[in-house]
Amino acid sequence: MNKATLLLLLITLRLATVSAQELNYPIIGHGDSFTIVVSDTIAPGEAGANMVWDYSNLVAIQAINGQFFETMGSVYADDYPNSNYYQAINGGQYYYLMGPYSQEYYGGVEGGISYPYEDSEHFYDYPFAFESSHSDDSYNELNIQGLATYRSIETNTACDGYGVLTLPGDGNTYDDVYRVRVNRLISDSTITGTTVIEVDQIQFLAQGLGSPLVLHTSLYITTVGVTDEYHFCEFMQQYTVETEKIIAPSFALFPNPTSDVATIKWASAAESLEIFDATGRLVKSVTPVPGLTLALVDVSSWSPGIYSVTMKNGAQIASETLVVE
Repeated sequence: MNKATLLLLLITLRLATVSAQELNYPIIGHGDSFTIVVSDTIAPGEAGANMVWDYSNLVAIQAINGQFFETMGSVYADDYPNSNYYQAINGGQYYYLMGPYSQEYYGGVEGGISYPYEDSEHFYDYPFAFESSHSDDSYNELNIQGLATYRSIETNTACDGYGVLTLPGDGNTYDDVYRVRVNRLISDSTITGTTVIEVDQIQFLAQGLGSPLVLHTSLYITTVGVTDEYHFCEFMQQYTVETEKIIAPSFALFPNPTSDVATIKWASAAESLEIFDATGRLVKSVTPVPGLTLALVDVSSWSPGIYSVTMKNGAQIASETLVVE
């Protein structure tokens, strides 16, 4: 073999190796279930090639369950003709096109009300190669709580890392993992004003799985010039293929116990959240806003003791205990 042929072969092999570093569409089965656990907020693993991300020391605070189903079997299928799967969490349904050519979001159902997008939120195309990026603008008119809402979304996504990731538990290491950064700037305009929501996420996605292994989220909500910030970390505790169980409502409270501010994070759908003291007296009521899945509750002036937090979504009810010190 002469030098020119050898050089060409080496270049071809190198290109083949580089092109192999790409995220392909997930393989999802009807009824696949997963458990996501809320953890303490930590710094995300760094971007780069051939990385080793060690998340083995994450501590579970509370679990949230979900499932994937084929859209064709949903009673809302006509609202989402371009979706192939929806994610069911806490009574809500969130409709996606999850391959084979792209990852797109088409809206969802909360509290029995469907909010379909005519203009999907397009995250990226498959295969999504390392060091590639994607940008998208979408615009939809929705009716939220009786108000005409004009929602514009700027979405910027980049695949900026690949490597090996380890989660808590023996042998819980994934070899083909991609770091994807997603920034979403959501503007909801109504007759009463405009709310701007910036969602900055770093996702660690394993080849073939529909749910992230680790998800870092920073959320900034600006209304009437005031911005609230939320930061949290979640990781996948379990992924089970093609189960038929029905997911019960669940939510997370952290820190717990607390003497200052409690963060309440529900999976995706809730009609109401109420907090009762030990005598059964209602001390706080939270009305969730569609699309927002957490709230901060200032308990610094509350009497120390045990409180019951109840989430309702239709006929489903879930309760958790909050300890105020």
